[in-house]
Amino acid sequence: MKQDKLMLKDLGANLGRGLKLIRMLNFDSKVEIGPVRVEIATASVCNYQCCFCHSHSYVRNNSGPYEIMTGEAVHNIITALKKLKVKELLFSGNGEPLLCQGLAREIKENGRYFKIEILTNGSSLATVDEELFRNLAYLTISLNSGDGSTHRMTHGYKGQNQFPTIVSHIERILKYPRAADKIKLNYVITTDNIGELDDFFKKAIAWDVTFMARPVSVDFPELMPKELTREMLQLVSEKAHGYLKTGKLTGKISLSFQLLARACDLALNKITNQQPELSRHLYPCYMSYIQPYISANGDVLLCCDGAEKPLGNINRESFLAIWQNKDKVAVRVACTRMNLTQKPPFKSCVDCANVLYHSATFHSIYSKIPILPGRLFPKK
Repeated sequence: MKQDKLMLKDLGANLGRGLKLIRMLNFDSKVEIGPVRVEIATASVCNYQCCFCHSHSYVRNNSGPYEIMTGEAVHNIITALKKLKVKELLFSGNGEPLLCQGLAREIKENGRYFKIEILTNGSSLATVDEELFRNLAYLTISLNSGDGSTHRMTHGYKGQNQFPTIVSHIERILKYPRAADKIKLNYVITTDNIGELDDFFKKAIAWDVTFMARPVSVDFPELMPKELTREMLQLVSEKAHGYLKTGKLTGKISLSFQLLARACDLALNKITNQQPELSRHLYPCYMSYIQPYISANGDVLLCCDGAEKPLGNINRESFLAIWQNKDKVAVRVACTRMNLTQKPPFKSCVDCANVLYHSATFHSIYSKIPILPGRLFPKK
């Protein structure tokens, strides 16, 4: 029953997002409505070098340039997003967002206007006091360890093991009101930390917090030694199903295990080449309306994968001006029409798999709606 309530809550939230998308696409000729959510990378620098990270992985020996937004830049972005009636913010990106010294102050002052989520590696949780936490909708912590034995190895830092301190801060924050409903844990499963999964599960169950555990995605060749074997994936899947069979889990924990089992199934299908492949046919993409991306250097991108050509830079003009610029509107519309024109705005759009998720779900419904006044493009 609790799981059903969680699913209904998610359905209601996604319904609201879908309706906002329709308003933008059909009835916002003056471009007065901003995106559903904006991802903001307040820092491209990080104090960890997580093995699976595109930007900082120690197995790749990546190097800068690395930047941190000023408090003034964060303030100006938030001011523009309030004018555009944006309701959701994600502070994440390719660095540790809490390294931005002005971020906590801006969240405390503006949290009542937005649903704000922070994705952190946990190293700076000391800055999360009760006032900051009260102004967050979610605090997602990439823990990636169950007992701390591989925490340094996975996160690529030297010196004292920081896992006990992070766990201590999580337990402190859990004493705040509604904390168990607002904290989420991430766990990227590799050949290094797979042995700590049961300890991680025990912590998540004891704390009764949502978790997102998934097999590592090998996005660059140097990461291949960390990839789970078929036997490992089957083992993790069996663990997830085993916990589900106990019938003693809360709704959020049960749903977390279901998602883990599904992630393992998808990874197993990939190994056996059973996954659907992207064809050269282009699909409509709505990510520039769903979640555009602002990088730490101020570049405004269509999405987190759209670094090919920034739409503008908030250090030279406001996000409001960039969003309402007619040429930039035309680029966003072109993305939603790729299935009709077969002309990608950027080269990276051709092989992008993200269109098969959020955009495909929305388009499967939106394309069936009769033509409405002001619609930016006709139904296929």
